[in-house]
Amino acid sequence: MGVSFDVKTLQLISLFEKKTRARVKDCILTIDKTIFILEQGNLFKIIKNKGSIQKLENLFKFKIKLVEFNPDITIFVKNFVHPIRPESIIEENGVVSIKGFDTKSKGLLIGRDSRNLDLLKTVVKKFFTIEDIKII
Repeated sequence: MGVSFDVKTLQLISLFEKKTRARVKDCILTIDKTIFILEQGNLFKIIKNKGSIQKLENLFKFKIKLVEFNPDITIFVKNFVHPIRPESIIEENGVVSIKGFDTKSKGLLIGRDSRNLDLLKTVVKKFFTIEDIKII
């Protein structure tokens, strides 16, 4: 399954990779931030340089979220929802169930008007064959 990018996104990815030396698998532009999905093992290259995320945000002039890809869907979902720490993430029959510790974490996972959950579903469906993601 191929991912296509527009010119702006390609420029962002190119600049990001040049500044961080980390490989980008995907880039998602949202209203309030840009999410870089990094190739597996590339997140360490960025976090080892303390403050580099803040430097990147200053350079790009917008908020950045970094997510490390993992071929295991439950680990990828865990990486995506970080810093929220769900009690469990289980995939059964094409449905990913995320169990929150409390109502606050469930609310953060879902987001206002289900924005966070919808974004999670969109991103996960780019890389994995699933039917749905549920917060329980």
